[in-house]
Amino acid sequence: MSEQVPDELVELWAELRPELLRQVATLRELVTAFSEGAVDDETREQARSLAHQLAGSLGSFGFDAAGAAARALELRFKQRVTPASVPLLVALATELENRVGTGPPPQPAPPREPAVPAPPAAPPAD
Repeated sequence: MSEQVPDELVELWAELRPELLRQVATLRELVTAFSEGAVDDETREQARSLAHQLAGSLGSFGFDAAGAAARALELRFKQRVTPASVPLLVALATELENRVGTGPPPQPAPPREPAVPAPPAAPPAD
């Protein structure tokens, strides 16, 4: 994570994290299927779509490196998967798992100072 996020996103992360971790696990299973030779267009499209969803979600929560790994997987799945591309898919899936599974939750952003100072208080009426 590179940035702090608003409190609302911290709460949303706590709520959505289990589902995002399931999606990461599903993506890993799909990558494993490719490494075992189960390569077909339907599976590739499923993996691409899942990687796309993860890239957006993880980036929104400040997990920039995990989002980048998911985006790289998405781009790879837009192409035909070959035996030569499988090691990179495995490495990217591992990077994604490591960044999300062990990553700290988003940290709340510190309170912001007002952009414009408040006007001085009016003097008390006599």
